[in-house]
Amino acid sequence: TCASQGDWVCKCLLPATQRATAAQVPAGGCDLDECTETCATCSQGACTAVAQGCVDTDKHAAALSTWQCTCPAPSTGANQNLGPATCLLDECTAACPTCNAGRCDGGRLCADGNDAYNSLNDWVCTCPAPAVGTATAAVPSCVIDECTQTCTSCANGVCAAGPPAQDCVEVSTDYQALSDWSCACRAPTTGTASTAAAVCTLDECATACGSCAGGACTPGEQLCSDPD
Repeated sequence: TCASQGDWVCKCLLPATQRATAAQVPAGGCDLDECTETCATCSQGACTAVAQGCVDTDKHAAALSTWQCTCPAPSTGANQNLGPATCLLDECTAACPTCNAGRCDGGRLCADGNDAYNSLNDWVCTCPAPAVGTATAAVPSCVIDECTQTCTSCANGVCAAGPPAQDCVEVSTDYQALSDWSCACRAPTTGTASTAAAVCTLDECATACGSCAGGACTPGEQLCSDPD
């Protein structure tokens, strides 16, 4: 009415919102967050659909198509304009609920074959050579059989070579239990040696064998003696 003059205001067009209340000329201007609002140039959930964050780098209503997708922590990657970002997550080195987090230790090797941020629980832990063992998203038991494998601390055929041919005995196959094998003489000979060929002996008086005395000495009258 004529009595009510000078009370006009500028209002922002939806979905923009007024930054600050101001009579007549809105010095605060209009804001449009293209990440949260619905409009032709808005993200419309393009970032959240792939579990990424969204940021509008310029919220002025006149600044359109300024939203970016951002990588979720702890993944890394540059913000991407108007679409999903390329986010990477190395589960061997990062800290996350599905990550290795230092579990693949003791000389074991961790490798993440697919470091896409949404490819989870696919890191592989492998035992150090010559130990044998591998596991996905877990820590494997590492095994070294020093009697059958080839390694610096292994028997490497020492027992089999003898002489005479002997059996190799491994106390523990744990990959950190090294040089715990021994050579054991085969019956009817006796003798053992740690990490070396044994000296095998055969008492032909006390042992049953093809060349042994086998009771040839008369009990009570004769004494059996094996000098070698």
